[in-house]
Amino acid sequence: MKRLFLLIMVMASVSASAQIKFGVRGGINAGDGSDPFVGAQAEVSLPLLPITFVPNTEYYFVKNATSANVNLDVQYTIISVGIAKIMAGGGYSFGYIKPDKISGFKAPDAQTDSGFNIQAGAKASLGLNVFGLLRMTKIGSGDFVKSLVIGTSF
Repeated sequence: MKRLFLLIMVMASVSASAQIKFGVRGGINAGDGSDPFVGAQAEVSLPLLPITFVPNTEYYFVKNATSANVNLDVQYTIISVGIAKIMAGGGYSFGYIKPDKISGFKAPDAQTDSGFNIQAGAKASLGLNVFGLLRMTKIGSGDFVKSLVIGTSF
């Protein structure tokens, strides 16, 4: 009983000291189409671990369709020096696409699928936290999509 109480107290103190930041992100996919995107994110970091949870959502500007992703990412800080960090990570990706209706034709049904991403990048605290990531995402049976992601959190 004492061990359970101690475990609950430790977990409560760690979660109480978690840092949560919110931010915006944007970027562009490399390759066919070079679709730009914008989105929002949260960063949840625990003070004792070099791990940050980064759930985020992105809306893609594609022709003749509505497209969005939800990503549940985890980033590991490899090096932290002063105001700068180098990180790598990955996560679960959930994609949604709904083709627009073309005049005279029924619009195809929306499609959803899931997959994963891997990423590497850097972050700096310059009043606001700014970051840049190179990311590769694979959703469903499609090819890897390479992206450059930049953003800020506050």
